[in-house]
Amino acid sequence: MLLPSVLPSTTRWGILFIGLLTGALWAALLQLPTGAACVVYPLVLASGFTSVLAFTVTRFLTAAPWLLALSVTPFLALITGWLRWNFAGQHADEFPVELVSIIFFWLFLLMPFLQARALNERGVSPVIASLWRNTFTVAATALLTGLFWLILLFWSRLFALIEIRWFEWLFFDNAIFPPIASGLAIAAGIVLCRGLPAASEVFRRFVTLLASAVLPLHAAISLLFLAFLPFTGLTIIPHSVSATFLLSAMALVMMVMSAVVSSPGARALNYPGWLNNMVMLAQLLTPLFALLAAYALWLRVAQYGWTPERIDAAVVVVIALLWSFGVAWLRCRRAAARIDALSVVILGLMALLWLLLHSPAIDPYRITVKQQLARFEAGAARADGGDLYLFSRAGRRGHQALLALQAHPQWLEDPQLTRGMLAQLLSGNDRLNPPDLDGATLRQRITLRADSPPPPESWWQSISGDNSYLVRTCVVASSSCMAWAMDLNNDGQVEVLLYDRDQHAVHIFTQQHDQWRQIGQITPDNDGAGFDRAIRHGPLSTVEKPWRDVQLNGRRYPVQYYGVD
Repeated sequence: MLLPSVLPSTTRWGILFIGLLTGALWAALLQLPTGAACVVYPLVLASGFTSVLAFTVTRFLTAAPWLLALSVTPFLALITGWLRWNFAGQHADEFPVELVSIIFFWLFLLMPFLQARALNERGVSPVIASLWRNTFTVAATALLTGLFWLILLFWSRLFALIEIRWFEWLFFDNAIFPPIASGLAIAAGIVLCRGLPAASEVFRRFVTLLASAVLPLHAAISLLFLAFLPFTGLTIIPHSVSATFLLSAMALVMMVMSAVVSSPGARALNYPGWLNNMVMLAQLLTPLFALLAAYALWLRVAQYGWTPERIDAAVVVVIALLWSFGVAWLRCRRAAARIDALSVVILGLMALLWLLLHSPAIDPYRITVKQQLARFEAGAARADGGDLYLFSRAGRRGHQALLALQAHPQWLEDPQLTRGMLAQLLSGNDRLNPPDLDGATLRQRITLRADSPPPPESWWQSISGDNSYLVRTCVVASSSCMAWAMDLNNDGQVEVLLYDRDQHAVHIFTQQHDQWRQIGQITPDNDGAGFDRAIRHGPLSTVEKPWRDVQLNGRRYPVQYYGVD
């Protein structure tokens, strides 16, 4: 039978009220433009503050939980400010969700230390116990919240069968109810899990038994892999893109299960002597997996340079190295009881490194851009489409890299093919440096073709308004676009042709019902240089198509011809 709740009734109701207020704040702020400072900062700071308070408070009149919740807000503001500055409005719809995920994971790593401090408990055991309780609470709360929304989904669909769709609108089609209901459901899950300490103890016993059953199998696989390695050699490892991930995962899984099974008071399975020796041997050799992961990562970086993902992988490899060597050293000294202390140190190190990764201290994007541009400048590599996409996702630093590539087209692997992609990516990052799309600026950036009529005034007005998205690459890449007017269908009304060198295309516009819209496009062959010279200086005319459409009973039927011009 589970023990009764250890939280006073007022505390339980207080946590529920906090969840309700947090959900209401989310509902109110999400009505504003996402990504704005007045939205992001209150969301992050309020969510972080209430999360720490909900996990640490036992009585609301004590000062410790409030002070601890306040103590994390400067770090939350640091992470938020740096990420918001770096991405500066890019991917505004995804940014709040990604930011809150980063914040919550950091708080999960930090929370056991805050809880031990709130209870004024010292030593390793309170931190480990809090980590177990938090893991159970997060898992159970996520499950309960998912079930809650599944019930609401069934509820709405059930009434929709009889054409009552008010519940569907209430639960899913309005911006007020979902955040408030989610906040209340999450708070209820936290109250339920914190109020039943015996449930988390059952969870810990179950996971410990599961880990003790799987650990020998994992040890056998590890030893078998290391036994085959001398016959296969190390040269085959770098050929696998996921080698660093697999090798690091092998080391970290061994460390996590070893920490779970070796924890004092853990009710693990008793291994026979030979099986215990095999597990101990695997633990002693686990640093080899971390070293192999470091070797695979080093080869990948030497070949392709740093990326944000490889910097994250380097941090994981460092943790795997320190943890595995620490466990091996404790095993050699027959001090397995101190593995818990090592685990607490690793947990604190993970929280610190996660904070540094999302702050100016490490700044993976700065490292990536600086090193990749240095490789391009030295001629060690040339930028391809993958590099351009990498920079487009690297925020402000990546935008600077794209501008550098635009200024140095010799750094591109295939300038003719990648220049258009580069212009598109630069125009897509216009929130970093919003282009001015007024008529005067467009007239400066878009040149007129010599000896050809200029576009009418109404077309210039249209591309600075409804059709502005069609000329953003012209604004980013100055002097790369050219426009002129000509009649393409002999109706006495001119069409406008816009040549975009970087897009390697000619866009055709016509005026219908007093509105300009794009009706066609010319995409030449790969002879970009020849086409560019011809379109700027060559004679220009139109050619009637010899193959015609069919008219039946006064109605025209367009014919799609194949294999003929």
